Amino acid sequence: MSDEIDTATLASIDVLISYKNGSMSLDEAVNQFCYLTGLSKDIGAKFIRSMSRSNIINLSCEDHGGLK
Repeated sequence: MSDEIDTATLASIDVLISYKNGSMSLDEAVNQFCYLTGLSKDIGAKFIRSMSRSNIINLSCEDHGGLK
């Protein structure tokens, strides 16, 4: 058994991290992820859309920072 991870797996992880951090659009991430993993675009898009993103700012009108 080998503990080494192949380059396609590492590259697909890099794509997911780039999307999560906001440096890649959903379309770019889906295209690259599906190319690397062999998944269909439908499955890849569902998987990636389910991820949370760390660069999202909540602009909700309900929160005015304590201002009235």
